Amino acid sequence: MEWTRRAKKWHEIFREYESGDLKRQDFCRAKSLKLSTFDYWRARLKKTAAEEPAVVRVATVKRLADPIRIRIDEQIVVELNGDAGEEQLRRVLRAAAQA
Repeated sequence: MEWTRRAKKWHEIFREYESGDLKRQDFCRAKSLKLSTFDYWRARLKKTAAEEPAVVRVATVKRLADPIRIRIDEQIVVELNGDAGEEQLRRVLRAAAQA
């Protein structure tokens, strides 16, 4: 808990430092910070950030239904997308019956 609070404080300090144009030494002097402490926390937070797993947004993908295969005879095989509707299936069967 204590580490997290201190880390947040130092994140804020580094945000302020990076948004300004002062050199490290001048920034630390202006904020009454020890340069060694500044460097320690900078290295520690960089290392911690590198060790943390990245959060990746993953979209869910609808799994397609298995295809529908219709064998009319030895030479004709009709394959439809598994999500084919009833009307599409009827049209295909009618057309196959007329062939």
